[in-house]
Amino acid sequence: MRTAHPSIDPATLHFARRLVRIKARQITRSAARHVAEGRNDLEQELMLEVLLRWPKYDPARASREAFVEQVVRSRVCTLIRARRRRPSSLPLTAAALLRPDPTDAVRCVDVRLDVQLVVDRLRPRLREACDHLRRETQSDAARAMGANRSSMMRSLAQTRRMFIDAGLDSYL
Repeated sequence: MRTAHPSIDPATLHFARRLVRIKARQITRSAARHVAEGRNDLEQELMLEVLLRWPKYDPARASREAFVEQVVRSRVCTLIRARRRRPSSLPLTAAALLRPDPTDAVRCVDVRLDVQLVVDRLRPRLREACDHLRRETQSDAARAMGANRSSMMRSLAQTRRMFIDAGLDSYL
């Protein structure tokens, strides 16, 4: 017969909130000042992970605080690893860690239009590189275009500058 699982007590919940706030601040510290909203989203995501994993807490294996620390550390590592697996070499920011909300149709359309305006102004070769990079890694895109990786990186740097000049650097 299975025993009832202990619910998360207020002291542990307070500890989790403090830890999540600290970790979110550490991750977003190097990001721009406008990342406060992203930090809040990250805090919520980390707290949700704690609450979702709480039913797996086993008091015989570890203290409540140790369990919370492990859950938060694991989720942060997962987010960082996911960011590093992306084919670009952009700096780690809270905006980059957080997944965009696909249900915000207006924002998605706005971003697509803004990006398309910049892409339309690119030279044909850079436009082709962008098209490849939407689906492929930098190495695969360079190979498909018959270029070496370093020239692809130079093209990518030029393209990034154009996006930054257009005010779209937060979407890179």
